[in-house]
Amino acid sequence: DTLGAGDIFHGAFCHYILQQNFTESLVAAAEIASNSCKFFGTRRWMEFYK
Repeated sequence: DTLGAGDIFHGAFCHYILQQNFTESLVAAAEIASNSCKFFGTRRWMEFYK
């Protein structure tokens, strides 16, 4: 099972860069991507971020 962490990181970064500065966007995207690796599959983690 590929984790898709890179895709999740890029998507989260694109989302946050519109709202925050570069450093804060990197931190937020890295946190979301790393947390997504705790779940099996590429979309299940989203249930826990709502």
